[in-house]
Amino acid sequence: MIETSEKEVNEEHALAIKRSQVEIVCPGCRSGELDRVPFNGNVHCRKCGAAYRVNGTIIDVLPEYTVKRYFWHDIVEWDFFVDVYESWFWRSGPYGNIVFGISFDDEFKLISNIHQIKGKKSLVDIACGPGIYSRPFARQLNEGTVVGLDLSMPMLEYASTKAQHINNLFFIHGDAQDLPFFENSLDGANCCGALHLFPDIPRTLKGVLRVLKPGAHFTVATVKVPNIGPVSRKLSYWYHRYGGVKSFVPEELERLFGEAGFTDFVCHHAVRWWTIVSAQKPG
Repeated sequence: MIETSEKEVNEEHALAIKRSQVEIVCPGCRSGELDRVPFNGNVHCRKCGAAYRVNGTIIDVLPEYTVKRYFWHDIVEWDFFVDVYESWFWRSGPYGNIVFGISFDDEFKLISNIHQIKGKKSLVDIACGPGIYSRPFARQLNEGTVVGLDLSMPMLEYASTKAQHINNLFFIHGDAQDLPFFENSLDGANCCGALHLFPDIPRTLKGVLRVLKPGAHFTVATVKVPNIGPVSRKLSYWYHRYGGVKSFVPEELERLFGEAGFTDFVCHHAVRWWTIVSAQKPG
């Protein structure tokens, strides 16, 4: 049995960045494009020359993050949570099915059918976590490019390891509220399991709209206000204020998407604690 060296793995990972059809904007000058070929462990801005570290398939454009931290910021950094996230004990098992009212496989099939992107297209998986959506998207879009973006480096490291033989998927350590892509450049965007965690949701939605091409879809799975009587809204308010976790009713999501500029809003699933919606950028 021939063992693969770390160098060979990194070179194989780098193929995903080299063959990418996605242009990444330099966070420094906000106008230059980052190189797709890493040099000495960095990619450089073609305009201002700024360098950003590359580790395997992860481009780090977020060396520091100073926004107020809640308990969930720490949880997503725990090795235990990273390991268990897509396991039988949570997202891929019966416990997750009970909480979400839908299995992961059925959820992904639903979301994939909404996008219907093929060929040399591009999709960003926002707050991708361990890559449970990014990987099947990349396999489905085998001639295109999928980019997974997340705030948690441990999650990205896990995702990158799991995707080491998928050469059309790479990752960005970045902020969903400041997407490092050019305007009208992406064919689709997905965000499952994180919209409820973003401090500034209107800003996030407007940022997604900016980077999508006209007619492109944005799919979201997020926390729903549970139907547990009059106390539910008070509990939701408490979790949002003190825990940084917001929950929604579909009507609120429709309003937020509309105010951001999206059209054709559809609620596909709203059961127990989970809702799945989609909308389009006007064509």
